[in-house]
Amino acid sequence: VNSFLFDQELFLLFQLHRNQRLSASLESVATLQQEPIKLRDINECITCGICKGYLIDVATVTECLHSFCKSCLVQHLQTRQTCPQCDILIHETAPMQHVGYDTKFQDIIYKLVPGLADNEARRLKEFYAARSLSVPQKGAPSRPITPAETVADPEQGKFPPNDGRAWFHTHDVKIALCIEPKENDSKLQQMPMKYVRCSMRLKVEHLAKFIKQKISISDDLELTCNKQLLKEGATLENIWLDTWKVKEAPMRLYYNKK
Repeated sequence: VNSFLFDQELFLLFQLHRNQRLSASLESVATLQQEPIKLRDINECITCGICKGYLIDVATVTECLHSFCKSCLVQHLQTRQTCPQCDILIHETAPMQHVGYDTKFQDIIYKLVPGLADNEARRLKEFYAARSLSVPQKGAPSRPITPAETVADPEQGKFPPNDGRAWFHTHDVKIALCIEPKENDSKLQQMPMKYVRCSMRLKVEHLAKFIKQKISISDDLELTCNKQLLKEGATLENIWLDTWKVKEAPMRLYYNKK
């Protein structure tokens, strides 16, 4: 009997202690709800580490979860592959593929900062108006899709819009090239457009065929970059890593007859 009474007393004491802690927690929550959060106390969490302004189109590095304005981060990653804040390597060749866009965080920032959303919408409208362009709607296609583009014809390289083959190479990392005849070689014709943007997975042999078609010759071509002869099976990514990584874009390639 004494043991039972002792257990009951312990249980009552435990219940009393728990109720006191719960009451104290509720009081602290009520106090926090009564005290408004000052914007200056959270400015560090909602400002861009590059431009020092409020975050616009939040882009977050998946490797370290640091967030920046999309335009600021894109400009930074054109010349570097590291996070602007902690300097961690994002990716050697495709850093933009390791960046996520946080629309929910952006909505929170717009609600926290008075007038930020309206000011950004006004600036965006002025930007496009100065260039005689219409402001693109979010989620809308950049141009109307014609009925001919919806017709599936795999033999002609046309696939239904929901077919994964229709997007082959579309989302690859692109590289800018400047393609010219070998120096001091006046016999070779110039490319109609020497600046080309293509997938980094493109091989040298396919690029050589493309050049042959553009300058209308039947002779085989060889390509060089930084005075190094390129192997036919090498991809543009391999060439960029081996010969051009530390140089400015575009990567310069030269062609001449074998």
